[in-house]
This record gives sequence, structure tokens and C-alpha cells, in this order.
Amino acid sequence: MISSIWLRYIKGACTAEEERRLEAWLDAEPGRRGRAEALRGIWGASGERPVHADVDAAWKKVARRLDGPVPADRKAADRGPRRPARRAGSPVLVASLLVIGVALLTLIVSRFLYAPAPVAVAEAGPQPRVYTTQRGQQATVRLIDGTQIRLNVESKLTVPADFSAGRREVEIEGEAYLEVARNVLYPFVVRAGEAEIEVLGTVFGVRVFDDGSRVRVVVAEGGVSLTDARRDSVVLRPRQMGEIVQGRLNPVREAANPESYLSWIRGEIVFQAASFDEVAAELERWFDLEVDATVPAAKIDRLNASFTGDEYLSEILNVIASTLNLEYQRDATRRRVVFYPEANGQSVLK
Repeated sequence: MISSIWLRYIKGACTAEEERRLEAWLDAEPGRRGRAEALRGIWGASGERPVHADVDAAWKKVARRLDGPVPADRKAADRGPRRPARRAGSPVLVASLLVIGVALLTLIVSRFLYAPAPVAVAEAGPQPRVYTTQRGQQATVRLIDGTQIRLNVESKLTVPADFSAGRREVEIEGEAYLEVARNVLYPFVVRAGEAEIEVLGTVFGVRVFDDGSRVRVVVAEGGVSLTDARRDSVVLRPRQMGEIVQGRLNPVREAANPESYLSWIRGEIVFQAASFDEVAAELERWFDLEVDATVPAAKIDRLNASFTGDEYLSEILNVIASTLNLEYQRDATRRRVVFYPEANGQSVLK
């Protein structure tokens, strides 16, 4: 074994072949040679002297003394420790110390030399749960507190790892419809773009546009507190809509038809005085398309229309084109649609 070779090596008693094997072993692992040299230094500093004694006999004698009868002079022993007379060079004592020293050194060698080098491991904390939907995909998530969140197309919900009935906070990107379980002790907090929404128990929809600089909240039941980046807040009641644009609250509006903003949960697409850019963005999200126009969007009329989820895309494109006095063309992959002005006042639908 390497440990026995090592003991002979530091005492200068190993053969050339053993020394070669030990050197190869020391070089086989980074850091092993440094630890071995440290042990060699400890042994050298101990000032070991050669002792000629029968180690086995010494062990037996120590064991007999440990297990032997109580001394007859017990009263003398009970009077306290006596200072023993010095007996320099006692072979039994030296042999006993040698046995103990060899045993300890062997243990140190086996633990010290064979111990692997420490490896730094980064402790990863609990990770949040993230739910995402792609273009043309919706999903429903039920949280541990009973809250149900429905994600619209191309949206994202982040739930912290420590979410619980006592700490209710989530983050939303895109669009979601929330039915929050009521808990008067622990409000439910939604972070969406530059907005913070706090509720006790309610039903509402939230939409984060583009880069998060615009957030729209529509309340169907109950009430929510909507706070902007400046910490200004307003309370929204049923059939009210609040918006935060560029970090600032807009005046609260009465939503004459709040269902139209939440129609997507029924699989409907509703456009209310929507610009062409808004129409194009919705088509891209719902149908995984690229939508463009050869005419400036500002010159295209706004669209008022609604479509159900079971209508074919071609039917929807036809209605949009005819309503806005446009034509459209789909490329060979049918993943890109380009709208352009109708020819000679006549709409030619593709």
C-alpha cells in the first residue's frame, strides 16, 4: 500500500522501485505532492529517535495494565496525583508512544493523502416556476392558493419558488385573465411591466404591451389597486379600465363593454377602433404569422370587427382586407401576409 511505502520513504528505508511508484502516485493528482511534503515536514520536525523495542510485547503490557486489577494501595491513589520518578529511556514507555505515534501517523496519511482536493460547488437556490405560451397557444395555471390564471397567446407567468398562501406574488408578461382566491390577510400582487396590481380576491384581465411600457387592467369583479412606477395608485372597480403608459397612470375609464377586452378567454378576437399595427400584432400572436403592409399604417382606416376562434384564417384575412379597402398576398410558406392597396378600387382577395 502507498501508506506503508510512504512511511518507509520518509524514514529513508524504501527501495528504488518503491520510491519510483510513490513519485508516480504523488504526481497523479494535483495537490497530492504538496500535502505529502507537509506530512514529511511534520515527521522530520518530531525528532524521532530509533528505539529498539519489542512493539508487540509493549502493546500486550499496556493492555494488561489497562485491564488489570485495582492497585492495592487504593487509599494512596485517592490522595491525589503523585509526581512519578523519572525513568529516562524506559523501553516500554518509548515503545508504547511509538505504537501510538505510528497508528496516528497512518491515520493521518490515509486521511490526508487520499482526501480529494476540495471542490467549490455553487449552491443553487430554489428556482421560480415559469409558464409560457407560444404564438397561437393558450394555457391555464392553477396556483397552490386556489388562484386560477389563464394565459393568452405569447405570454409568460413567473411564480416565485416561495409562493404560498401567505406570500402571494407573481409576474406576468403578455396577457392574462386572473380569478384570484380571496384572502383578506394576504393580498395577491401582480407585477406587470411598470405596474403593480394588488388584490384581495377578484376577477380581472391584465395586458402588458410590447416592452412593458404600457399596461392595461380591466376589472370584471371585485376591485384592484393599480400602482405606477412613481408609486401613484388608483382603485379600479368592476367595468373600469386603468392604464399605465411610460410609468404614469392614465385617467380611469369606464369600460362600456369590458367583455370585449376579455373576449379572448372565449376564443374570440375583437378589434375596437384598432390601428393597422394593432391588427397586425394580434394576427401575428394568434396565428404565428408575419404581417406587413406596403402602405403606411397611418393611412389605413381603423378596424372594428370581431372573429370567433373557429373561423378560418383565410376568412378573417378576407374580412379585414375588404373592410380596410386592401388586398393581401400570402407567400408560399403561408406564414407571411402582405397587405397592399386594392387595384382600381376593386378588392382582389387571395
